[in-house]
Amino acid sequence: MRIAVDEWSDFCQEFAGFFQHINGSIERTDEQVTFRSPANRVSTHLSVFRNGEFSATMPLHGIDSKISEAIFNVQEKSVQLLGEAVDYTYRVPSELQSK
Repeated sequence: MRIAVDEWSDFCQEFAGFFQHINGSIERTDEQVTFRSPANRVSTHLSVFRNGEFSATMPLHGIDSKISEAIFNVQEKSVQLLGEAVDYTYRVPSELQSK
């Protein structure tokens, strides 16, 4: 599902729905939505802010940039983050794909 960050409420709902079956926690405020893996599992997180900025970490890299929309792919367990200067795909590690 493709959704614009400008549609913040719908974006957060889609984000939470995508990560609800992934081993980790989801935190939502008026300004950001975050998925974070458990401390005893593979270390990763994805945060998207209302203004389009995002931050992601994986075991071997991290990225901070700005997006306008995201594509949530449930089958592939990935989120493609798209902006003027970025096309980044966050892939859920297999270790987290079952609660």
